Amino acid sequence: MEDNDINICENGGRTGSWYAYNESTTDTQTLAPVLESREDGILVMETTGSSISGWGATVGVSLNGPSLSTRLPYDVSDYTGIRFWARRGPGSSYPTSVNVHIVQQNTANEEQGGTCVDSASVECSDHYADTISVSSTWQRYQLPFTGFSQVGWGKVFSRDLAHVLGFEFLIKTSSFDLMIDDLEPY
Repeated sequence: MEDNDINICENGGRTGSWYAYNESTTDTQTLAPVLESREDGILVMETTGSSISGWGATVGVSLNGPSLSTRLPYDVSDYTGIRFWARRGPGSSYPTSVNVHIVQQNTANEEQGGTCVDSASVECSDHYADTISVSSTWQRYQLPFTGFSQVGWGKVFSRDLAHVLGFEFLIKTSSFDLMIDDLEPY
């Protein structure tokens, strides 16, 4: 994001971008790189929202492909996990807990570039997840892939780190301000 857009830097022909979505078209959610002083970073990705209902709001990054529907899998099986910096806004209603998802090709539906067929609207999107506590000051998180497990409400899928479409952050509060920086596999 250091070039002031929502795209990740091209690497060997691989491209990707940040995205945001929520359950309702009437909810308000924004996503933009913003200037924020943090140790090594100049720009960070920030998502803010209000009046979010249902399951919450999501901000994520596609690892290989220009859009959700056309993204391709990326092999992260040689890595141990992901690390990133995060903080929430100073408001008391902002999230203190955020779910971090590994979006695999087998858990994502076809509209999100996956192979899962969601015939009853309950099979797909039960991604492997871990939960972090977020404070109003910057913290570095290092999450090993072994700590991620399926949430358990949908179809059971095997862990497939050779076919990862991206990573997502699910926020379950109606109002939020969340910043993410320097997301990378380690």
